[in-house]
Formats: sequence, structure tokens, C-alpha cells
Amino acid sequence: MSTALAIFGLAGAMMDNPDARSQLTYELALNPDEMQTLESLGIPASDPAVLVEWIIQTLGVVVGVLTAAHVIVLIAGIMGIRGARHAEKLGALFVWMIVAAIASLVGCNPVLLVLTIIIAVLVAGERGVAAASEEGAHFAH
Repeated sequence: MSTALAIFGLAGAMMDNPDARSQLTYELALNPDEMQTLESLGIPASDPAVLVEWIIQTLGVVVGVLTAAHVIVLIAGIMGIRGARHAEKLGALFVWMIVAAIASLVGCNPVLLVLTIIIAVLVAGERGVAAASEEGAHFAH
């Protein structure tokens, strides 16, 4: 949140500076012949219903991807709760946490990304402890 406020503040300061504003408007000058229009995208500008349908479909795809990413993280969390006490399930749990971290990245959720990475590191450590204790048990017999 503070990053967004800082960006807005910098943008406002740039717009107050006449030199920066002229540079910005110079950079944003576009050639009308090279601009992509609605017609070039296959959307007739005379029919607003087609444009609205295209926007709704695009938002539907975005919502679908975000929902799928968060469901994957939810499944990984359930797998973590169910398999945390069983040393033989730590390998699968580690894989689920890596998949959940990737899904969190796709889902644009930095909090879940950090949490899944922390859990993956902890699971990797527990796998090492479980392997060492299992190895020690073999030497005891």
C-alpha cells in the first residue's frame, strides 16, 4: 500500500514539474496510423455490446485463473495440515508447497507466496531431520 502511495506521490510531483510534464507528454505522443484500434482487434466500435462482452469475458478469464490459483493454495494447506505429522508424507507436502508458491505468484498474492515459501523451507528442514533420525535408527539395529 505504501508503495502505491509513493508511486502516486512521485507521479503527482512529476506532473507539477513543467520539464517533466513536457518530457512525459513528448514520450506519450503516438502516431495515429500505428495505434491499435478496436476494429483491428475485431471489435466494432459502433456496437458497444460487443465491447462489453469482450470486457466481461476477459474479466471472467482473470477471475477463473485467480480462483484456480487460490484453490491450489487451499488444497496445499489442507495437505499440510493432514500430512504434517507423518514423516513419509513430507516429500509430497514439500512438492505441494512449491506448487502453492507458484500458484500464489500467479494469483498475485504476496502474503500467501511468502507463507508457502516459509512452509516449504520448514518442511525441507523437517525432511532432513526425519532422514537423519531414520538413518540413525538403521545404525542402532
